[in-house]
Amino acid sequence: MFSTAVVSYHRSAVSDVSSLHKALRDGDFESFREEIRRDQTLLVKPNSVGWTALHICASNEISFDNWRWVLENISSRHWSILDLRTDDGLTCVDIFFRTHLNPLNWQRHSIRQAARRLKAAMMKLLHDNEQLEIFGRHANDDEDDKEIPCFQEGNSSEDLMLVAHFWKRLLVLMKVLGQSDCHYLLHSLAITGCPNEVAKLAICLYPDQVSIRDAAGNLPIHLACKHQRTKEILECLLPYHADSRDQEHYRLPLEIAIVQGKTWENGISRLWDAHPLCGASRDVVTKLPA
Repeated sequence: MFSTAVVSYHRSAVSDVSSLHKALRDGDFESFREEIRRDQTLLVKPNSVGWTALHICASNEISFDNWRWVLENISSRHWSILDLRTDDGLTCVDIFFRTHLNPLNWQRHSIRQAARRLKAAMMKLLHDNEQLEIFGRHANDDEDDKEIPCFQEGNSSEDLMLVAHFWKRLLVLMKVLGQSDCHYLLHSLAITGCPNEVAKLAICLYPDQVSIRDAAGNLPIHLACKHQRTKEILECLLPYHADSRDQEHYRLPLEIAIVQGKTWENGISRLWDAHPLCGASRDVVTKLPA
């Protein structure tokens, strides 16, 4: 049986989380920041369905400054954002991508409209080399896109502004995953449920990264094979290094995917098509020909 003090503390904690989440939904960021300054752990305390303040921020239209402020506070405490999951198993990264590109019916009409416009703008940008070059020159600037001359109103198309607005938020989020800078952006994206449009744009902007190994000797395609829900970015990475082995176990991407339990539909079939296994030697775990 809980003591009166324990019950009182629990009710107080629940009340703090509820008021914090209400401030977020109401757009009262002054009260929100004040609460976080008082108790930084409120950022990662879940409500009754596993949603934290970070999940709510990822599912709403908040300013770039507030988004960066929240993530900087997360980063300063070295919390792993991929360990923060809702009761449905969603990380804030899943919710971020879903909100911006594939929102659900329960999300606000303005969010669903914005997602349709952003998705169309990204596809348009991918087929416009001139605009893509302009975007690429400033994509890594660590400022609000409104402060960058070529992204200011009158100097750029509305489509370019939409993508820039999204990309700034993405870069800040990916840095919190543990990568020190955007030289490893593809590696960060490869461990998430990164949508097709984002993966394609990242490869266009940072083509050299498909061939860069991280500190553990993994190429982006190896990381995509080691994690679940990475089907879309894995398909974008298939043309690059499907025949390259990782340095830890000397395995091909297909062998890594099998060891990690990926299914035929979730990437195995495409990996097999990209680089079917052959030869006499066999992997010690998968028993497949190497």
